[in-house]
Amino acid sequence: MMRRFTRDSFVKSVKLPEKYEITLIKHFQQMDTLGAVAAIADEEVRHLLYLAKRSAPILNQDWSHIGAYQYSKASRHCLTYDEHRIISRTYSVMYPDLSEAVIPESCRKCTAVSLGNEVYGSWDSRHKRSSFVMAYWHTKDGEIITETGTGDLTPGIIQTYYLHNLLVRGDNNIHLFARVKWLRALPARYRYHCGRPVEVWSQEMFEPFGPSAFIPVARIYCKFVRADAIDTVSPIGMIKSEIFPYGTSGREWFVTVTWEPMINQIGTHLFCYTAVDNLGQTSDQTCATLVVDGEVADDVSTDTPEPDNLIVLNPECNAFKTPKKVHTKCIEATTGDPKLFYLATSCSSNFVQCTELGTGYIMRCAPGTEWCQHFLTCVHVGSCKTEG
Repeated sequence: MMRRFTRDSFVKSVKLPEKYEITLIKHFQQMDTLGAVAAIADEEVRHLLYLAKRSAPILNQDWSHIGAYQYSKASRHCLTYDEHRIISRTYSVMYPDLSEAVIPESCRKCTAVSLGNEVYGSWDSRHKRSSFVMAYWHTKDGEIITETGTGDLTPGIIQTYYLHNLLVRGDNNIHLFARVKWLRALPARYRYHCGRPVEVWSQEMFEPFGPSAFIPVARIYCKFVRADAIDTVSPIGMIKSEIFPYGTSGREWFVTVTWEPMINQIGTHLFCYTAVDNLGQTSDQTCATLVVDGEVADDVSTDTPEPDNLIVLNPECNAFKTPKKVHTKCIEATTGDPKLFYLATSCSSNFVQCTELGTGYIMRCAPGTEWCQHFLTCVHVGSCKTEG
């Protein structure tokens, strides 16, 4: 701490030569006595947040404004032939009108970057959990999105960071790049087999090394956490599905559990679940007590025929009465002609969304509406017409 205090005091007191002051000042960020970077202007933060949006243009944007970022200790790095070739293509996409530029074969390399309290790690750092990011930057085959307002939010894993100096007519333009391995999208039949908007990505399939592998840190939209499992403590006979991503945020995951209690399971049962991420770290355990009474047990253990045209739910409309039959009905619906991915239920305000794997999810219509199987959508109560 004392060495750091002495160093910062010395840097703060250095008087830069007037001739080179404009060039050198950005490399001598003013620090307080504890080594913290001075407060970042709100306008600068807002601009950086804007650059990450889909609506922000990529081409001819000045990506060298990196003064608001802090980064770990940087070491000198010599780009490989492929890295230099690819980063040159990256610059040519970012600055299509650029001329008289020199792209050095060396740079500085670091393992972590922060903006205020937000830390971005890398696969080479101890902040591996923060290396999973999403951005509007990459398109297929390792290329960069060039049309403003287009492209999808794509997940990737940061490998490291490069501070690279682009020389334009003798001026230094230092860029802070994240070196990213972008995940390759699976075929649609696998990617959307859970039903939109849920998507499935493989953590072992990556896009080829191309210009999109180098992304300005300011273009990173958000981070995501990769969940590896959801562990449960459950009654005998409870079935747990595979783990699936929930929504498109990349931060939420879910499993579906089904249970058909037997007569000999009348009483109370403990059900608990815990999420486990890719580093083995776990969430707090959440538990609930399930109560099975004689009336419910008798009801679910009988073989009362169900109508073929709908799926019967429990009185609360939040669980299937016979989960095994749901699987059969979903398979029949999604493989029929025409294919159906939505089925009616015994609750007018709910419907079931099926996948081709036979998994059914209970969905609820908006207040004031009910499910209409004729139109395969939710309509205002009483307005579903089954004829004509």
